Amino acid sequence: MQTRRRDALATALTRAVLAPGALLALASAAHAQAAPPAPAASPVAAASPAPAPEKRFRIASDVGLRSEYIHNEGFAANDTTQKDDHRVRWRARLRFGGEYDLGKSVTAGLRLSTGDNSYPSSGWSSFSDSFRRDLIQVDRAYVNWQASRDVQIRVGAEANPLFTPTEMLWDADVQPAGLAEVLKAGKSGLVLTAGQFMLREYRTRSASNDENSWLFANGLAYTPSSLKAVKLTVGLSHYAYNNPDVVARSLQLGELDSDFKSNRFDPRGRVLPGTTTPADYFSRFHILNAGMRLEGARTPWSLAADAALNTSARADATLGPAFAKKSGFAAGGLLGYRFTNTVKNREVTIRAGFFHIEPDAVLAVFNNDDLQQTNVNSVPVDILVRLPGGVRLGWDTYFQKRIDVNIPSAGVGHRENALKVRSRLTVSAGF
Repeated sequence: MQTRRRDALATALTRAVLAPGALLALASAAHAQAAPPAPAASPVAAASPAPAPEKRFRIASDVGLRSEYIHNEGFAANDTTQKDDHRVRWRARLRFGGEYDLGKSVTAGLRLSTGDNSYPSSGWSSFSDSFRRDLIQVDRAYVNWQASRDVQIRVGAEANPLFTPTEMLWDADVQPAGLAEVLKAGKSGLVLTAGQFMLREYRTRSASNDENSWLFANGLAYTPSSLKAVKLTVGLSHYAYNNPDVVARSLQLGELDSDFKSNRFDPRGRVLPGTTTPADYFSRFHILNAGMRLEGARTPWSLAADAALNTSARADATLGPAFAKKSGFAAGGLLGYRFTNTVKNREVTIRAGFFHIEPDAVLAVFNNDDLQQTNVNSVPVDILVRLPGGVRLGWDTYFQKRIDVNIPSAGVGHRENALKVRSRLTVSAGF
């Protein structure tokens, strides 16, 4: 009897040991004792875990409130037809959007914003509409494909992909729509960008459909990695507007706000139907742009500068003093100094600068509205305070005078080149 019990117990132990899980455990233990420890897996070869849902979706939104005072908005204090000596307004801006990673190489984004469709260079809305609700527009809608480590394809409406150190040529609120290709030359610091953006589509009987209007933008930027004390980026770009007269017609028809859009109109060209109002721009727009941005990695100083030349600006003295010069040059910059308190997580930046923007140097619909578009000498001064929690407090003031009083703005000429002052207080927060 005892012999049979011992045999049954031995059989049960043997089956337990030779069960699949136990057998694998024994084999693994034996291999670990016999073989040397394996090297750590290479981080390149290791498969990256799928990002968590909250990591794949990122919200990037902000809300801002602004109080603004303007003295002599029309640049003509003694012009009795312009009663604009003093103006006070309250404004707000809301932008809500985010990005979603569709995979390892594809990102889709959407952003909604307040603002007026007729004013592409600003997302701010004024509290002057008898409590009516502000419109929310689609500001950005895009898909970006990272084809390789150095090649990115961008499709849709998104921020200008070219290097823009200031907003003298291109306002950050303007989102070009179309295609863009971004090519990085390895670790050299060189970035080549090409953009094909549609301004207006027209249906015509011509097979070539040459009435369509495009913006072809190409740029080269360089950020040397050898500089340790500062971060320097320099860039050269070219903006070619095909058939920009569609923009001119939109201004003259009131589809786009013509306030301070001083690009000259051609009195010899086409006119709007049933009127004597010129329908086309006087100059073409092929703009060369050179710029730089210098930020101190170990010093608080910063410098951003831009220069632009419209190589297709025209002149015709027979048309009068407003057309006697080409007026196709612009230049300006901002010098800044930053105070940082890392303990309290606060940062204060003070900047001042100067911008000279001739009437046909840039396309006024798309450049910075704070600089007062074109035909202006502008001196901006601003202070920005960054607080914990993404809160920003800002004060800025612009001192501005016209370059050429002979060139009208919004169809209104003035007898005097008076000083305009605009001062604002802004509080904003990101979430």
